[in-house]
Amino acid sequence: MRIRHRAVPNPIYELVKTFLVDLDLGETITVTVQLYRNTEQPTTYRARLFEKELFRLTPTFPRDTKNRPKDLTDDNLNVERHIPFLGVDYDNFTAKSIKQAQQILIEGIRRFVVHSTGKPQ
Repeated sequence: MRIRHRAVPNPIYELVKTFLVDLDLGETITVTVQLYRNTEQPTTYRARLFEKELFRLTPTFPRDTKNRPKDLTDDNLNVERHIPFLGVDYDNFTAKSIKQAQQILIEGIRRFVVHSTGKPQ
């Protein structure tokens, strides 16, 4: 499946799997992994990894009588993360199946955890 236009160079990727992994790296973080499959080449995948982050945002309105923000808000936002040592270019990798693609990502996350903790188990 493709959008036929010279400004759209790649086929459409569809979301085929989402899973969560809790990592204890001094503090527990939850990584959301989204796996996408190329609609024209079913052995080509992309992945996106997100971590939930807490942000303090200052709205531009409403304002108080001194023209300061009336409220502050704390919001959880999913931030896309690059995880080093994944061992695969997760913008473009191949696997025979969705299950194998997921295993490639899980193994890469394990390598990252081993590197981050210095412990194989």
